[in-house]
Amino acid sequence: MRISLRAVLIALIGLVAIGALVTSGALSTVPEGSIPKSVTGTEFCANSGISLLVDYGTKSGISVTKACADNFSGNGWELFSAAGQTVEGTTEYPIGFVCRINNFPTPASQPCTSTPTSSQGSWAYYYATSELGDHWMFSATGATSRIPECGDTDAWVFIEPGEQSHEPAEQPKTFKCDR
Repeated sequence: MRISLRAVLIALIGLVAIGALVTSGALSTVPEGSIPKSVTGTEFCANSGISLLVDYGTKSGISVTKACADNFSGNGWELFSAAGQTVEGTTEYPIGFVCRINNFPTPASQPCTSTPTSSQGSWAYYYATSELGDHWMFSATGATSRIPECGDTDAWVFIEPGEQSHEPAEQPKTFKCDR
């Protein structure tokens, strides 16, 4: 079953609005500048922690980022900082609606003042758990509403303008924690 980008955006907007009312947190930003060609982080967690995958899309030329947040407890938005990554919301929704990750897309291509349009592209949120058997699931909640657990992997995929939403190309790595 294919999910249209418009349906994903409508669902995310609603979830972000709800999440913003319920949660609070600091906005994490990166300095203006060029898109990083590689970002620190190339490994998923091995046997503890929560993994984070960032797939910058089919046209970015940026390698997939994999990072691990050990001893983390919090929501999907807070996972970015714990995994050494940066995230920026929109002016409308400063937390919860992911507009920019690790300075991608650039401020010049997407100002993040309001919810991105389909002509700008946007981020899709997926997760995997050991119960899912290393399969991606499209997140029905926004980053501030999802609470990942030890052994889970959260993933963000940039959907280029005109593309249909799609799972990350990289397979998730999940495990049951010993805790």
